[in-house]
Amino acid sequence: MLNGIQIDSDVEALIIIRKRCGLSQFQFSEEIGVSKNYLSDIENYRVPISSKFRGKIEDFLKYKYSLYVKELK
Repeated sequence: MLNGIQIDSDVEALIIIRKRCGLSQFQFSEEIGVSKNYLSDIENYRVPISSKFRGKIEDFLKYKYSLYVKELK
């Protein structure tokens, strides 16, 4: 559960992350280095989330967190 939102799958978590960052599918796909079509396929449950894709999301979140910490200083 995230701020009162029940998350039932990794895909739902992915969509929440993207939307909380205020990014379109195109913008998010550019940020993480995948095609918009691939991201769309994942978000629409047409292809599974690979370990390589998970790594890209983790790197993106670490980068966003580092920017956030820098803003606090």
